[in-house]
Amino acid sequence: MSGLHPAGRLALGAGVLTAAVVTRDAGVMAMGIVACALLVRGLSGCWTPVLRALRWLAWLAVPILLLHTMFTPGALIWPGWPFSVEGARQGALLSMRLALLFLAGMACSRMLSAGEWQACLARAPWIGPRMYPWLRLLGPMRARTADAVRHHSGDWRLRSMRRWPTLLAAMVADVLSASREEGRRLWLRWHDAPAAEDWPGLDARAMLALAAGLALPLLAWMAAWMA
Repeated sequence: MSGLHPAGRLALGAGVLTAAVVTRDAGVMAMGIVACALLVRGLSGCWTPVLRALRWLAWLAVPILLLHTMFTPGALIWPGWPFSVEGARQGALLSMRLALLFLAGMACSRMLSAGEWQACLARAPWIGPRMYPWLRLLGPMRARTADAVRHHSGDWRLRSMRRWPTLLAAMVADVLSASREEGRRLWLRWHDAPAAEDWPGLDARAMLALAAGLALPLLAWMAAWMA
């Protein structure tokens, strides 16, 4: 998909994300989860991001399912147990929707590379010049924040919960100091960054991707309306 025009990939990713937002049918959501997982795997070249996302989603989906099953009134699954059929159904639907939106967002974010996202933002009217410096800072600050977290998470004082507020404040102070330092570096090297490259004209494949990006939300809405 890297050979496809960036505009086509952007439209396709926006269509996938919009379709995930408008869909309501459980069967369509299940198919969308599988499709988005395969799309993320194809864009990333491995299953690691998908597996990592599913692990995080499990920590969110299990409490959602349990809370809805226990506290939603309705027919009981087992007599004497506070688990309702309606609650299990609602919790399962909400968990599926959460997984679909998360994976669709991952697929949309991976449609373009970091440089292409910067080029898109630089071309955006009004908001582009205001957001572009923050996007340039995103990469360095992710690395500096990860270093600060690793540095403080190895502190032996974490064994005492009373020291957690102090360590958290120190971590935030380190990140703020790093942000000021990275901001000065960005200011000094601002003109060294390569200019946004000119994109070629739209070809037939890009037009098909644009059409697919517009059709996906419509198909998802029709499926939700007919369900």
